[in-house]
Amino acid sequence: MGLIVLILNILFPGWGTVIAAIVRLTAEKEKMMPTLIVGILQFVLTSFLIGWFWSIWWGFKIYQ
Repeated sequence: MGLIVLILNILFPGWGTVIAAIVRLTAEKEKMMPTLIVGILQFVLTSFLIGWFWSIWWGFKIYQ
């Protein structure tokens, strides 16, 4: 799952994080909302390149 999130975050910044949040909904409900907000912020900030770098870093952290 982590590798898929990393690849999605590289190709489509923020979407891998959003998908990870949705998958986490079934396992850990209390941690789902912050991850979902981070994914949305990554997508919004992609136009400034900050979101893209942040998305790659976050995807790498999920992969680890």
